[in-house]
Formats: sequence, C-alpha cells, structure tokens
Amino acid sequence: MTANEWNFAQSIYRLGVGERRDDPALIHGDLVLSFAELRGRALGIASYLHERGLSPGAHVGHYMRNSNAYLETFMGAAMAGLPHVNVNYRYREQEMADLCNGLDTQALVN
Repeated sequence: MTANEWNFAQSIYRLGVGERRDDPALIHGDLVLSFAELRGRALGIASYLHERGLSPGAHVGHYMRNSNAYLETFMGAAMAGLPHVNVNYRYREQEMADLCNGLDTQALVN
C-alpha cells in the first residue's frame, strides 16, 4: 500500500485485528481501550451512521469536547467514509447553524 492509498481508518481497522490488537490504544481517565475494542466501538458508530441513511461523503459534525467519545466518533465516521467537521463546543446557536449549513452537515454528534 502506498502513502496515497493509506488512510487513518484503515490503520485502526488493521491494528484492531493484528498482533497488537490487545495493546492499549486509548487511555482517558480510568478508561483503557485496546486496539480491538477501539476498532469494535468505531465500527459500531460507522454502522449506526449508515443505518441513519448517511452515505459516504456526507459530513458529520462533532460537537463535543476532547474525550474518548470524540476519538471514537471521529474514527467511526472515517470508517464509514464520512468526513468530520469540528464544531467548537463554545459556538452559539447561530454560529453552529451557519457552520453546519455552510458545510452541508447531515449529522451532528454531541
């Protein structure tokens, strides 16, 4: 695989089934997820987004603080082929509406 064919979602997918699958991938407070667990959670989010009718290329807004949920959602969207849009949690209603409408955001995760 060349660098032009590589993406973030593929790396997590492969690490989640490879020889490092049981190694810690994410540590947030007391939560420790292995690569396999992180892969499973991200795939669950990807499936959920597809079940909601989002097709590859649809924008997903992430209206959340930095946390394990942010990273899991980011990876799930990537695995589903859905570009993410960071939405600062300090934005007010009109700023959010302008950003989401301007980028044709089809889902907003909080």
